[in-house]
Amino acid sequence: MHKEEKNSRALHRNWKVWFAVALMLAAMLMYIVTLDDSVVPVLLK
Repeated sequence: MHKEEKNSRALHRNWKVWFAVALMLAAMLMYIVTLDDSVVPVLLK
């Protein structure tokens, strides 16, 4: 059981994990930002 705690701590200290998290967040941000460009605004009178 202690071995699992060490693995989770090592996972949080691994730079590859943080790089993957940052890459996913950047991809989600780009998706959200570019989503508005594809929607045609409708003018309400």
